[in-house]
Amino acid sequence: MLKTQVENGAGEHIIADFVKLLQYHIFTLCDNTIVGIPQACTKSKRPLKSIRERLKSKEGRLRGTLMGKRVDFCARSVIGGDPNLDTEQVGVPRSVALNLTFPERVTP
Repeated sequence: MLKTQVENGAGEHIIADFVKLLQYHIFTLCDNTIVGIPQACTKSKRPLKSIRERLKSKEGRLRGTLMGKRVDFCARSVIGGDPNLDTEQVGVPRSVALNLTFPERVTP
C-alpha cells in the first residue's frame, strides 16, 4: 500500500500516515506488549502473539519446544586435563566417538 501511494504521487501527509502504520505493525509484530502503543488484535479482539511472546517463557519456542527433549546418541562427561594431550587437543573415548560420530570425507 505504501509503495503504491508513493508511485501514485500521494501527498506527504498520506505517505507519513502509511509510514507510521507500517512502523506500528512492525513494532507489534516484534513485541505486542510495548507500553504506550495499543496492542494489535485479531478480528475476534484477541491480542496477537508477537515474536517475543512466542520465544520467551517456559512454554515458549526455545524452552518449551527445542530444549529438554529426549534424544538418542547424546553423551555427558567431565572435562579434565591429560598429560598425554597437547593443550589444543581433546580426548574422546573410542566407544563414545564411534557412537556419536560417523566418517565423512571433507577434502578429495
